[in-house]
Amino acid sequence: MTPFLNVRRRVRAVVRRGAFGACVLTSVSAHADAPPPTTTTSPPPPVRSDATAADDDEVVSVAQAVREAARKSPTLRAALLDLQEVTSTVAAEEDRYPLSMLLDANVARQETPNLNRDGVVTGATDTVGLGAELRKQFAWGTGLAFRLEGSWTRARFPILPNLPDTITLGPGYDLGARFTITQPLLRGFGTDVGEAELRAARYRRTSLDHARERVASETLRDVLTAYWELWFAGESLRIEREARALAARERDELQARIDAGATAGVDIYAFETRVRERDEAQTLADLERRQRSLELGRRMGRRRATALAAAATVPPTPETLEPEAELLTRALAQAPELAQLDAEVAAARDRERTAGEADRQRLDLTGALETRGLGNRDAGAAVRQFGRLGAFSAQLGLVYELPLTGSRVDSLRAAARAAHAAAAARRDEAALRIETTLSQSYAQAGAARSRIELADATAAAAERQLAAARDRFTLGDGLAIDVERAEDALRRAKLRAARARVDLAQSRATLDHQTGALLSRFADALKLQPTSGQESAAARARRQHGFRGAVGPF
Repeated sequence: MTPFLNVRRRVRAVVRRGAFGACVLTSVSAHADAPPPTTTTSPPPPVRSDATAADDDEVVSVAQAVREAARKSPTLRAALLDLQEVTSTVAAEEDRYPLSMLLDANVARQETPNLNRDGVVTGATDTVGLGAELRKQFAWGTGLAFRLEGSWTRARFPILPNLPDTITLGPGYDLGARFTITQPLLRGFGTDVGEAELRAARYRRTSLDHARERVASETLRDVLTAYWELWFAGESLRIEREARALAARERDELQARIDAGATAGVDIYAFETRVRERDEAQTLADLERRQRSLELGRRMGRRRATALAAAATVPPTPETLEPEAELLTRALAQAPELAQLDAEVAAARDRERTAGEADRQRLDLTGALETRGLGNRDAGAAVRQFGRLGAFSAQLGLVYELPLTGSRVDSLRAAARAAHAAAAARRDEAALRIETTLSQSYAQAGAARSRIELADATAAAAERQLAAARDRFTLGDGLAIDVERAEDALRRAKLRAARARVDLAQSRATLDHQTGALLSRFADALKLQPTSGQESAAARARRQHGFRGAVGPF
């Protein structure tokens, strides 16, 4: 106890003289960023306390990170390509029932041998035919066909079977037109079946449109999360560097006092240990910052490992949070994930309506109208007879088909009902998950806001505690462990305040993602335009070129 009292007396004497005491008090009250004085101990590693970014690091802003992710993200690019694919599929389905033309021509010679009393007499028929047919299928199942054909025929055959003489007829000219109609009354009747593939493509386009928005929003959320994690890693490194500089400065001040004979040298070991601990923490913080840099680069779609640093000085702190019930209502109404699942439920419901249609019983109404004209060695006669409907025919019939075995229709309908119920269940599960996640994020955001205030207050108190501990230690009334604890409390308070700010920013990003607000905030960077309301390629071509041909679903 006596040596300790002697040390205290010597310190107080020096302080009263004012020379060394003034120097110590001035160094104690100096800013933490001031460079440490020159000492005889090993010099500390160089520390850039003004910034955590290295000279070769690329400093990026939030907007830059978002824009680059929107341009390079493979996940978002795949979603956009899927949407382009299904948009083209919809355009193809809109032209599912085009007006088509069939042209045909044939030349034939048919020889037929006949028996007579002298042997065999062979007759021959030469034919040249031309035909053209227009066909049109409609979405409600009706099929129409109009055929126009003409032929030239010349025939040579025996006059009588028992005579060798032959006779030649023609050439004959035949002209005919036939109009047929087929209307299903059971299987394939109505647009429920005829436009099933078109509706399925449209539902899938709507689903992928919302999937694109969901992926874009998720990309934004992940980029923002990675960005603020990088900021926190940089802030942690800065705090560790400040703590290391402070510990080194206090070690150097104590060493100066020891060299001046104002205190014993045993306390230097505690201060030296604290400096080495801060060196270890600084190394780990730098490693964490590098890892967060690589993670942000991956979210931005960068293939090369570029060292990044956050340009933001502090995460944004929202003024207020909307009521939780209001956010929940908005999320259930506008969440891209729920909109995507709604489209999938609608598609499953539509498939249930048409399940097994191709295997049910069939009843078709068929009808035909035909007129013909024929001329012997006179083509004009054929045209005149054709024009005045000289040879007119009509036909009306029914075709019925009944599957006699199997229960394929019932099985397909049962499968479609199960698929519809499963899609609805997935939608309910997603809604429940969104409600739970939103409540959790809302609670985290509220807690983070309170943590910011408490951590800032704790940091301020820790600064006062550190100053008091240093004064007591300088005057000989305190211990080195008290200074170490005060420094560590200040460092941890600063880290908690930074972590709380990051948690608040990330919780807000999650809330905005769930309510669809992220897309609105970064619409300029993403440049997303709704595809579900855009014109199809066929509709755009018809509008631009004035084409009014038989294209489209009808």
